[in-house]
This record gives sequence, structure tokens and C-alpha cells, in this order.
Amino acid sequence: MDELPIQRIKDLIQKDDPTALDIIYDSLGQRLYHYVLGLLGSEPEVQDVIQELFIRLAKKRRNLLKVENMVGYLFAMARNLTRDTLSNRPQQTENIEDYLNVLVSDTKQPDQQEGGAEVLQALLALPFKQREVVNMKYLEDMTFEEIARAQNISLNTAASRYRYAMAKLHRKLSKDI
Repeated sequence: MDELPIQRIKDLIQKDDPTALDIIYDSLGQRLYHYVLGLLGSEPEVQDVIQELFIRLAKKRRNLLKVENMVGYLFAMARNLTRDTLSNRPQQTENIEDYLNVLVSDTKQPDQQEGGAEVLQALLALPFKQREVVNMKYLEDMTFEEIARAQNISLNTAASRYRYAMAKLHRKLSKDI
């Protein structure tokens, strides 16, 4: 995982230089986008979340000067905004088609995509915290240590959530075969 040039960002924030946000966006914007997309499955909602995240950063950028784990802080912001979005959603079934762009690469052949809808349905059935760890591990290729820091949880908790999620996915997908 590429690390943010944290000291440079903090120096720029001290000078009220908006370039600090550009650096954050260039370094983490894509990862934050995919992370939220893996949780929401809706590109318009993800765009709203990422936009709101950077609006809040712009307004309260000086808060970053006190933050030790900036990457974790930014992922926590994204997670909290995502939870707000989920809680404001009308109760409805999530559209599997929206998720296909998250986990199925355009480069895969159609026969490799078979069963994708079942996997996505199983992922959507996971509790939020477990789905979040799976997304960070699978989509963002983060280590358990990075996940733990980003979520401010212990390494064991991150690994346990992943393990429980994988067990649930295995059970669910085994039944569907």
C-alpha cells in the first residue's frame, strides 16, 4: 500500500495550501472510491460519499494536523459516511447488477464470471463489519494489520471478521451449488 506523504500534507495544511487535498485525493481517492463501492454497490451513492468526504476535509482540514494514522482516519471517515448513506436508504433489496462492476473485472472471460451473482448475493448478506473487512482484504488488497489500523480494531478482530465472513460465504455458496 502506498503511504501518504503525511509530513508534506501537514506542512501544506499549516500553510493553508489546498494542494494538501490534491495529494490526498491523488494518493487515496481511487482506493477510497473502491472501498465505498464495495460496501454500497451504487456508483452514484459512492460519488456522493467521496464528494462529501472531501468537502468535510476541506472545511476541517486542520483536524488532520492532530491525526496520527491519516490513512486509517480517512477510511474511518469513508466508513462513517457510508453507514450514514446505508441508514438513509429506503428498505429495499440491493441490486446485484450494481455490484457486478465491483468484483467482476472486465478482463475476465464470460465463463469465469459464472456464479458471480451468487457470490455477490452472499456478500450482500454478510453483516456490514464483515463485508467491510472482506472488501478491504479482497478489493483493496490490504493486510490484516492495515485493516486493523484503518478500522481502529485489533489485528485479531480484523482476522476474525474475515474468517467468519469466509465461513459464512462458504456455507451459503455450498448450499447454492
